[in-house]
Amino acid sequence: MSPTWPDADQLTVALEAWVTRAGRFAGGVGRVRTSGAHGEALRRMRVLVAAFVACGECEVCRRGGASVCPQRVDLPAGAEVTTHVRAVLPLGDDLASVALGGAGGALTASAAAEAYAMYARASIGPRDATLVVGDDVVAHLLIDVLVAKGAPPVVVTTSPAVGAHAAARQLQVVAPSALGSELPAACAVVEHGTRP
Repeated sequence: MSPTWPDADQLTVALEAWVTRAGRFAGGVGRVRTSGAHGEALRRMRVLVAAFVACGECEVCRRGGASVCPQRVDLPAGAEVTTHVRAVLPLGDDLASVALGGAGGALTASAAAEAYAMYARASIGPRDATLVVGDDVVAHLLIDVLVAKGAPPVVVTTSPAVGAHAAARQLQVVAPSALGSELPAACAVVEHGTRP
């Protein structure tokens, strides 16, 4: 499927490093070279580029399932990629712990973009009560995004790596068995509400 988004939403990113899996683009790190009107603020910034562009409008996307969006567009591999403004994550100071530069950043590009999109879609503000449930890299990165944005989560996981990552940030870690029901092994969900 070829990209069909409006010119105002389009960005061209010159990639410094990227990852392919089974011959398909799996994420990258680069600098925004050109942008449409909606991406002006990103021009010349270093960004993580996700492997795909979700529509952002369907019910699946609104529930945080961008990676399984039925209208998703997979981006082609190459030294330069044209993508939608919502498929990039600027590498600002507050996200330094979330995304590395170069090849390390390319390895986490899609997961970091998905974690940040989950945060943004949930409209979480500083000091909101949050809960991260998951055992994968998205949960790991989502913890960093929430801490950086001032909404440190309670973490529910069975993964020793995700649990250690959360504990190192002085976050409460809870085993799924303590909640009285088994949770999916590979999900990363944000729930939020107001602290009592």
